[in-house]
Amino acid sequence: MTEKVEEIIAKIGSNRQIGDILEEILTGPDDRAYIVCLADDCKKNIKGRCSIHTVQGQRDIPAISRCRDYEA
Repeated sequence: MTEKVEEIIAKIGSNRQIGDILEEILTGPDDRAYIVCLADDCKKNIKGRCSIHTVQGQRDIPAISRCRDYEA
């Protein structure tokens, strides 16, 4: 992970409003969130857009069928 990506994630993680929303959504032991960011490196700062995707629960799939379930 690059230093700039770490900086973006730290800023998102320190946002209390985002933390409160995720705390409401992610209540189960297998719930998780993923952060996906597109960032442009500017001279003095980073500009971009991030999306937070949440997954609730864990889908139990045998290893053999994992790829087959997600084919287009």
